[in-house]
Amino acid sequence: TISFPVKKQRFTSTYINVYGIYNYSNNSLNSTAYPRYAERMNSEQKSTGTPGMGITSTFRVNKLSITTGLEYTGNTIKTSYSSYLYKDVVTSQSAWQTQVYNYIVTDTAFISGIEYLYNRNVTETDSTLITRYDTTNQKVASAVKNGRVTLSYVEIPLMLSYQIVHKRLGLGVTAGISAAFLVKKQGTILNAQESDLQDVSSSDQFRSMIWTGRGGIDISWQLSDRTAILVSPQYRFSFGSVYKSSSNISQQLGSFSVNAGFRYLIK
Repeated sequence: TISFPVKKQRFTSTYINVYGIYNYSNNSLNSTAYPRYAERMNSEQKSTGTPGMGITSTFRVNKLSITTGLEYTGNTIKTSYSSYLYKDVVTSQSAWQTQVYNYIVTDTAFISGIEYLYNRNVTETDSTLITRYDTTNQKVASAVKNGRVTLSYVEIPLMLSYQIVHKRLGLGVTAGISAAFLVKKQGTILNAQESDLQDVSSSDQFRSMIWTGRGGIDISWQLSDRTAILVSPQYRFSFGSVYKSSSNISQQLGSFSVNAGFRYLIK
């Protein structure tokens, strides 16, 4: 974010910017493999804000400037899961099965020293207990812990800005891209099968690096020849999903943010 010093116009200038960030996430989740899960997540997760900070340097040539540096940002959702999970439930059914057996019995008899063989048909009834087991995925009442889930990133932004200045007030537009590196995961989130909660800190389903874009408005107010107050409302978004493709889940980040801080003229 850049504006001209009040008392001295410079064709080229270099600044350092230090500012806080408040990032309000507004994300939606999609999954063709788990449509029921996606619907539940979108209805039972709420957007919320996350603080961050940044330090960047700006090189200005006339009304155009380019800015790069480091930012620490976060995307947070607040979970409000309903008190149920889907579990595999085993049910059994037992019944006696009757069988009829037919067989021939041969008897031996001796009459006057002579052996005689006699055959007779015998029918017997027997039974066997048959038990069948079925496994079904059912909704089961369960205590579910709710809280916040945060993905924290270190970003390297590259911004191009155009600004005009009237007396102490500077107004401009800015746009750019950023490489965002995932450095911290915290909270518990419902798994795709909706069978349990998992700790995101040990989850490997998130990408370690994503590309993001941003655009917004730059506002500055000159305090002195070298210092100014900066405010920059921005909309930020990711170009792809924060989830790996192997997870069969897609979620693009989208957020409204406000950067507010100070700028100092180096030379």
